[in-house]
Amino acid sequence: MNEQTLRKILDSPPRPVTDRLQSAAVALTKTYRSRWTFEFEGRQYQYFYHPYNLAWRNERAVEVPIAMGFLEAHDGESVLEIGNVLPHYFETDHDVVDKYEIAPGVTNVDAVEFDSGKKYDLIICISTLEHIGWDETPRDPARPQAALENLRRLLAPGGSW
Repeated sequence: MNEQTLRKILDSPPRPVTDRLQSAAVALTKTYRSRWTFEFEGRQYQYFYHPYNLAWRNERAVEVPIAMGFLEAHDGESVLEIGNVLPHYFETDHDVVDKYEIAPGVTNVDAVEFDSGKKYDLIICISTLEHIGWDETPRDPARPQAALENLRRLLAPGGSW
């Protein structure tokens, strides 16, 4: 079955059926593509397959494994995630800031204004910065830079982002 046919099937049934089909599609994809890898900064990663947000069909297939690699490298350190992404795919124990998404463990504040009073060894952001200042009314092209300056202030000496 090709991806276009699978999309038609997944997009049309009622939600409970869709959920089961998505889970089956992920299982099949993992089985047949489990050896597929990509390289980023000299490291090999396996593509990520998950039913949430059809992660195997979009940029999350690459973004999540890279983020997981950063989290592994900073295990036990202070981590801040801008945009609530990773908790949708696996359990996390780091701080998460998302202005709009209300969820357990998520601080709902703008990244430009966030101040936890602590410094972070790793600040991670998956497909979020491009929305700051753009998905708001009125649009403010200066907000992404302001967010970066605020995050830089929150980064511990020698920290990564």
